[in-house]
Amino acid sequence: MKIICEKGYHAGNVLRLVAEYLEKRYPDDMILDENMEITLSLKNGENGQPIVLGEEELQLSHHTADHSEDYYNHDVLTHLYTRCKYEHDLKVFQLANYARLTCIYMDAVGLHEINNHLGHEAGDHMLRSIADGIRKYFPDDCAYRIGGDEFVLLCPARQPEELAESLAAFCDTIREMGYEVSVGVSESMDRQTLNETVNQAETAMRHDKMEFYRNNGGIRQMRIIDDKLEQLRIKKQDVTRFLQAIAPLYRGVYMVNTKQDTCRYIYVPPYFKTMLENNHHAFMSSVREYCRELVHPEYHDEFAKLLDYSYIEEQIAAHGSLKMTYRIRDGSRVHLKITMADRSSADAHELLWIFLDETQSKKAGEACPQ
Repeated sequence: MKIICEKGYHAGNVLRLVAEYLEKRYPDDMILDENMEITLSLKNGENGQPIVLGEEELQLSHHTADHSEDYYNHDVLTHLYTRCKYEHDLKVFQLANYARLTCIYMDAVGLHEINNHLGHEAGDHMLRSIADGIRKYFPDDCAYRIGGDEFVLLCPARQPEELAESLAAFCDTIREMGYEVSVGVSESMDRQTLNETVNQAETAMRHDKMEFYRNNGGIRQMRIIDDKLEQLRIKKQDVTRFLQAIAPLYRGVYMVNTKQDTCRYIYVPPYFKTMLENNHHAFMSSVREYCRELVHPEYHDEFAKLLDYSYIEEQIAAHGSLKMTYRIRDGSRVHLKITMADRSSADAHELLWIFLDETQSKKAGEACPQ
């Protein structure tokens, strides 16, 4: 076989295209041996001397290519291929002589509504769940996320019956999760009609989506969303009751963003809420006012160390957390613990501040049967 490329194109792009063509054409036999040899002829070369690429050079090239592909070709959220990779692979498939290529076009139905009603984190979970299902039921096919809620699979050399079984199992799994996908399928037997095949699959998907809503699918989906909202409401109600029960043990619990000097409070006493409002919700200024107004003067110097985020982060990096016990003006003792809010993220800028009323804590412990 001889491959001839037209003039006027970048040599690096041509070589990459040839490599991908060979992978598609000979997926199971790509090892250079006596049956496969690659020769490049360059006019005006370096004195006609051959350039030998040994193991060291090829291993380095392999590592660099793998890293680059992972970074540029994979969607960050779902880890499927990107739209850019999809458009590139379409061109490669158009060069390959395949016997059958099936295109499956999918749409995550209701993503917009889930984002609006449950938040983008819930929408992201939906997209990741669909991607996981694709990996499970189509492990050897080319899967892409080409838009916010759209996915495409290119399945070469798959038998229709086998593909139908995989697709049915995939859709059942997605529905069991409380989600819905619209699907369109089209098959190409000729590389010249591949673009038409993709368009037919997309059109079929849109018809499937219209049928879903025409058959009250939208109402069913809103019921699912309502059920999830009700579950969230109940969970929030349970958390509120729990916090009300343990509130006397605490003088405050805050999630503090050190970059923005702001906080979200899990539990905040009325006096500190007023301080936050007086200081335009700047957390450190509010803590400074708390120290001045409520902390006993004999602890002012020690407490003043906590007014510096850099000091706090250094202590947490060295010891895992920062702890301090002090007395306030009414005679009560308070135990303060500061730690990272998310230990799984090394560059997180959120800290968890917990103010525990030691006096109330001891009373609660004495009241509990041993």
